[in-house]
Amino acid sequence: MYYFRVNPGEGFGICHYYNEEGEDENFTVRDNSIHMLPRGYHTVVSAPGYTTYYLWFLAGNQRVQATVDDPAVGWVNKTVAMLKELGH
Repeated sequence: MYYFRVNPGEGFGICHYYNEEGEDENFTVRDNSIHMLPRGYHTVVSAPGYTTYYLWFLAGNQRVQATVDDPAVGWVNKTVAMLKELGH
């Protein structure tokens, strides 16, 4: 489950959901919205001029946090150190 906040509140973001079975969908993220994404990959972007925050939480009988990055975009993780350095 993802709970989204958008600042300023009238703003929006986009979540791109896809998986190996070929499902591929984009949906609008609004302030105080909740979306269930039980599997696959899901990326989030903010519209220009807005900040999007999301709280990710698990629901269900099993309490397993088993995240998997899409290998096709794994290079993004390599930029984290550089981005942290720029933020100083």
